[in-house]
Amino acid sequence: MSDTVPVIDLAPVRAGADGAADSAARAIDDALCSMGFFVIRGHGLSSDYLASTAEMCRQFFDLPVAQKEAVLSTAQGSSRGYVRFGHSALSRTMGVPSPGDYKEMFLMGPAEIPMLGPEASAVASFYSPNVWPRTPADMRPVLEAYYHAMEQVGDLVLELMARALHINPGYFIPLFRGHNSTLTVINYPEQETPPLPGQLRAGAHTDYGAITILRGEDKPGGLQVRTRQGDWLDIHAPDDALVINVGDLLMRWTNDRWLSNIHRVANPPTAAVGESRRQSIAFFSNPREDVLIAALPTCVDAAHPQKHPPILAGQHRIEKIQAALRT
Repeated sequence: MSDTVPVIDLAPVRAGADGAADSAARAIDDALCSMGFFVIRGHGLSSDYLASTAEMCRQFFDLPVAQKEAVLSTAQGSSRGYVRFGHSALSRTMGVPSPGDYKEMFLMGPAEIPMLGPEASAVASFYSPNVWPRTPADMRPVLEAYYHAMEQVGDLVLELMARALHINPGYFIPLFRGHNSTLTVINYPEQETPPLPGQLRAGAHTDYGAITILRGEDKPGGLQVRTRQGDWLDIHAPDDALVINVGDLLMRWTNDRWLSNIHRVANPPTAAVGESRRQSIAFFSNPREDVLIAALPTCVDAAHPQKHPPILAGQHRIEKIQAALRT
């Protein structure tokens, strides 16, 4: 296995070509066992659609701070609305103290808050309604449509992942209905003020949930994933591509077969500061909070005993979120 992030074309899978789903599943398994990341094309969303969504979000971040703070997130657990510049420090989830990350964010969740069973009462309070700014006027419908599009892409990826794990292709889908997945729009401004010592655009971390679907921009100071040798590998994705990675929850679910790999967003080189503004839109796909996460049967055998005790999906994520917040 090489230290590369493969690009997988899903167009043949979507077209129903013979053997395409099994071929894509094998490629996904190879990528997630080695790097924890892969890039997809042919997912059904055009580069123009992805770019226009990003441009609308950029209009929000260009507003005066007071207008953005009119929808400041006050939610517990998963944030909803605007999160101030430097509010969270992702490296803290790895036990590494650092200044707040050099970014600001806007977050949304599902349009409707699902009803949970009594076994999930401990995490039910972490579902919060979305909040929306007055400007841009079309931010709500555009992001709600994008959220739905990411759900559809996520379903296709989950089906291929189930194939890769030799379980029923539809296994994961009902467990992700009534979910609390989060769409996070991240603005990395030009670094006109030099970062503090130890401050990155996003500190080294692993993601919390099942899978992340990321639309980024190929600008100076971008996404990097750590190789097995401890080096940082830049991820460059075409405009029409989406970056997929496994989070801690799915790594746990697969009994550590798949790697939730450490990654970060680097600062731009000093010479490129003036053209380094960057925006990412990340869909953090999670199962329902009341789903019990225990090692899948196909990932456990005599040579690979179960490594982790079962845990509710929501409780697992809450613990990670709380660790990232600065006090």
